[in-house]
Amino acid sequence: MKLSAYLREITYDRATKQMIVAFRDGAVMLYYNVHPRTYAAIDHADSAGAKFSQLMHDHRFKIVKAAA
Repeated sequence: MKLSAYLREITYDRATKQMIVAFRDGAVMLYYNVHPRTYAAIDHADSAGAKFSQLMHDHRFKIVKAAA
């Protein structure tokens, strides 16, 4: 993933299709049933934050850690 003002880190588990997203504000979210192509599109985008917002706005997630 390229540097992002919005996202700090993204990890993806292909077996479970779960994606963990760490945001710059300290929040961490776990997203469920993320297709590998969706993860790849975010990971390879020129603007990972913009692509994440575009593709993930309606995905189910769990808050792992609230923002600081």
